[in-house]
Amino acid sequence: MDQVGRILPLIFKKEIRRSEPHLLDILIPLWPRIAGKNMAQHSLPVAFEAGVLTLTTDCATWGGQLRHMTEEIRAGVNSFLGQPIVKK
Repeated sequence: MDQVGRILPLIFKKEIRRSEPHLLDILIPLWPRIAGKNMAQHSLPVAFEAGVLTLTTDCATWGGQLRHMTEEIRAGVNSFLGQPIVKK
């Protein structure tokens, strides 16, 4: 599974260069791998527009936690994708 985790960003990097991808189509099924199992149990990407990724959560407590982790989440998603697609 670790090998797949290393290969996926390379595949997505090529796909992203080809055309405007539907980023949510990439992120949603892989969200547990990108965000981590615990965070993924409580959150999900719901929108991406003009470089802004919007997440939803199942409770206010997790909403606050995600707001505090904004930069960490952005950096993690961009690292997974292999380029700085998410600006905020």
